[in-house]
Amino acid sequence: MKHITDMLVVGSGIIGASIAFALTETTHHRVTLLEKGPLVSGMTRRSAGLVHPFHAHPLLAELAVASYPFYAQSAAQLVTRSNPRANKNAFVETGAALLSADGAHTAKIFARAQMLASLSREIAPSARGALAAIYPGVSEKIQGGLFTPRAGYADAVQMTQNITAVAQERGLHVSTGTYVKQIIINGGRVKSVITTTGEIQTPLVILATGAWTEKLLTPLHHALGLQFRGGAILFFEQPETLTQGHPLFLDVNGEYFLRAHPYRLSAAGYVANPIENANADALDEYVSPASSARVAQFAAACLPNLNMTPKRGHTILYDTLADGLPALGSVPDAEGLYVAAGFGASAFSVAPAVGETIAQLVIDGSATRDVSSFHPFRKTSRSYAN
Repeated sequence: MKHITDMLVVGSGIIGASIAFALTETTHHRVTLLEKGPLVSGMTRRSAGLVHPFHAHPLLAELAVASYPFYAQSAAQLVTRSNPRANKNAFVETGAALLSADGAHTAKIFARAQMLASLSREIAPSARGALAAIYPGVSEKIQGGLFTPRAGYADAVQMTQNITAVAQERGLHVSTGTYVKQIIINGGRVKSVITTTGEIQTPLVILATGAWTEKLLTPLHHALGLQFRGGAILFFEQPETLTQGHPLFLDVNGEYFLRAHPYRLSAAGYVANPIENANADALDEYVSPASSARVAQFAAACLPNLNMTPKRGHTILYDTLADGLPALGSVPDAEGLYVAAGFGASAFSVAPAVGETIAQLVIDGSATRDVSSFHPFRKTSRSYAN
């Protein structure tokens, strides 16, 4: 069965949904969102939904700052006619603190403060005991970090579903349970996409497929060189001394995080060492006792009296290019083919601005911000991998 669309977005995670949202907001073209499983069935379903500006690369930080208003206003702008309460509590503003897990990286924090100074006036140094004064029950020993009130977390699945629902009300066609078998290029241009449910004729394809992107590009003789890092998210019961919640805590080395969670729980996680031959379709759910202990130790340093035995947990897979940065832009020798993948742990923070940027690239031919440093097939020299 043939289907015709003007723009095809592959992947229904937070990046794909944000692209579909931006395209349906800025154009009257027919837009289709394709997903190989149920809606939001990839790594977004496992995501901690972190929203903050504390990213190592200036462009990621800029995209995150630009994305924050979308999340902050989501309760109003993502309400749909069919479900006016769909976005209730999907995003929770908590503030965020950047700190050193071992107190030995003050130079990194200072450098991050300098880099972020031009992006937001609301990011400021946090003196010893300052966070405990705002959030009773937080450790009074935390010092030498940065703090911003413009940060928080989202229910990853609910937020992505709500973004997609609004795009659908604007005319987005969603097709789930549909695998892409082949992208057809004819004369250097995208012609169509062959799927398990038929052929989709389209001149424009955007791959927002994360860890699965390489499989789709390889038959076209392109390789991003995606690298993978494992991780885990564990859930701990909050101590009784924590009376007014707590901010999002982030380690300046990009290894650990801690955020609040409903039902008086806190979600803590880590990003592990690179993994070879990672299989995004069959993740090993085992979290070693040593890894659990490391995460619990970071969480307890932020929240004294924390019960260090997690209630539950799950693994996650983060994908980036060799330099630790994403791929965002067009594919050479394949006019009409774009990639937005490899965002790793930063995906949720930057997704709305990424969607806006891709929409500008495919509709106007250029974006308002320079994203050339994220070109999918750039030559990498400096590494931002933590």
